[in-house]
Amino acid sequence: MISEKGNRNVVLAMAELVEEERAITVRSAALQALTRVAERGDEVAVAPVLKLLRRVEGTERGDFFSPHLSPIISKNAAKALGSLAEYGDLKALKALHLRVLDDPNPVVREAAARALGSIANMGDRQVIFALTICLEDEDEGVRRSAMRSLKSLKKKEKDDGSLSDLLAEEDDMLEWYATWLWLVPLAWDC
Repeated sequence: MISEKGNRNVVLAMAELVEEERAITVRSAALQALTRVAERGDEVAVAPVLKLLRRVEGTERGDFFSPHLSPIISKNAAKALGSLAEYGDLKALKALHLRVLDDPNPVVREAAARALGSIANMGDRQVIFALTICLEDEDEGVRRSAMRSLKSLKKKEKDDGSLSDLLAEEDDMLEWYATWLWLVPLAWDC
């Protein structure tokens, strides 16, 4: 174990590595370590991860002149955000929403789908819509993560009926549709 959860010095050191380090392996290890030592909602930990995801977004759009960041970093940043961001954090949700719908790498989309399910509020229609779109993704891992996240959002719901109302009629259809998407390619292989 690196350190106890909440150790400020370690959180600060890992956050600095996430923000400043150029070596992919070191930055990736710092992202993983940050999730182990920082508390959920710790802005010192969340800020560099968000900045990193925005930098990746900016690089892809040509807004920044930083070197292209690897899919490994994007995947680990999405996973870290799912562990570190407060539930319902709009900045984190926006960054993950962009990754889940627009990232060219399925490993990144899969991690973003999982992270969305971890931090979204149960009635967040944009997240539900994005995850529903992911049910049609070409990658099986992305489809599975989207389905798990949708189920997770439904399980989070206790007293509030908003997600149940939204998915009540579509629940069986979503389950059937996801199963169909996974089984049809298997049938074609026979």
